[in-house]
Amino acid sequence: MNPLRELLEQICEGQPLDRDQAQQALTAMIDESAPPEVTGALLGAIRTRGASAAEIEGFARGLRAHCLPVSIPGISLDTCGTGGDGGNTFNVSTAVALVVASLGVPVVKHGNRAVSSQSGSADVLEALGIPLQQSPEKVQAAVAEHQFGFCFAPAFHPAMKAVATIRRNLGIRTVFNLLGPLCNPAQVSHQILGVYDPDLTLVLAEVLNNLGVQSALVVSSLDGLDELSLAGPTQVTELRSRKLRTYQVNPEDAGLRTQALTGTEGGSPTENAQILKRIFAGERGPCRDLVLYNTAAALWIVDQVESLSAGVDLAAEALDNGRVLSLIERLQSL
Repeated sequence: MNPLRELLEQICEGQPLDRDQAQQALTAMIDESAPPEVTGALLGAIRTRGASAAEIEGFARGLRAHCLPVSIPGISLDTCGTGGDGGNTFNVSTAVALVVASLGVPVVKHGNRAVSSQSGSADVLEALGIPLQQSPEKVQAAVAEHQFGFCFAPAFHPAMKAVATIRRNLGIRTVFNLLGPLCNPAQVSHQILGVYDPDLTLVLAEVLNNLGVQSALVVSSLDGLDELSLAGPTQVTELRSRKLRTYQVNPEDAGLRTQALTGTEGGSPTENAQILKRIFAGERGPCRDLVLYNTAAALWIVDQVESLSAGVDLAAEALDNGRVLSLIERLQSL
């Protein structure tokens, strides 16, 4: 029997895969000889039950083993989220990545074109005139010189081509939707990871811990965003020193006010790029506050500030003194 069929049989009998079996399943899926029907059935079966931490970790390890690796010494941060939240906000995590990098923290943003929105991180970076670095050497050089590199997922994960058609034909969310933030080719030391479901913050933090991430915040707002929300509480699972802690934060914890998300809706890559440019030029409003809030969390998890409110102040300074626009100008020349 095909190894993938054996694993499917096990799942159908109600037995989840362990980490090694899940990694074996991923390896079999990206082998183009694997029957697409079996791959689809296995993904659907895991979706029906809900993926375990061991299964997610195994899939992530399998995908990491087949990517083009990027070597970044010392501290590095990714702000990649899962997407799929339906919140239709502009590219908040990409804005956060640029603000943090402008403050001297090495950022390796992992991302792709739009899947669940009109504009993915790759789309909005291109609309800002920033070339997509599509080789490990170019990412490494960009981080060394400008503290910002972008790993365009299709270029660094060629093995994913084997399941792209299957995922598209299935048309449902699968375990693969969780893997992007877990499979940064640079294997970053720190992360702020947004996820669409609060029930997954602890699960994904556990996976990050097992994958060797030093510190991370996995966030999911109670109003349905895969980022910290201005409109109410956000559930956070914090990973530090191999320990996990889950709690809630509110905008007031960062010195901001709870407010409706009206006006934070995203659009096309060009529209989102204009929103980012206005924020980076110092424009006030909920879009700016949303970036400040999430940037504060990123700065806090990399130990650049001692509190969320201090992170908001530092991020605001970067926006108001033109640091981010200056960084974008330098990145445009890559």
